[in-house]
Amino acid sequence: MASNNNLLQPQLPRFTGKNYHQWSILKKILYESQELWSLVENGLVEPEDKSALTQAQLTELKDNKKKDKKALFFIFQAVDEVIFERIFLANSAREAWDTLYAAYKGEDKIKLVM
Repeated sequence: MASNNNLLQPQLPRFTGKNYHQWSILKKILYESQELWSLVENGLVEPEDKSALTQAQLTELKDNKKKDKKALFFIFQAVDEVIFERIFLANSAREAWDTLYAAYKGEDKIKLVM
């Protein structure tokens, strides 16, 4: 029997604008398990002058760009259509994540006051 090292992505609830705190914790854990969180948290740093990079650095940069797009796709996939409309212009996972954070971080605090 052949072993399959590709694990399926667990189904997380789609973010609809409610329970941002819970959703973001689950997403963060998923990203950490796939070694994507540092790109979401810190963003992709691209040097202005790529000509000074070694081949290994260029390969790492290319891999990080792919990881960033993968993380961005996972964010787009995990939100409903209304939320997607707010973030679809994001060019990086960090940009999309920051947009969601700015829009929804206080949502739970508002509930506590009400």
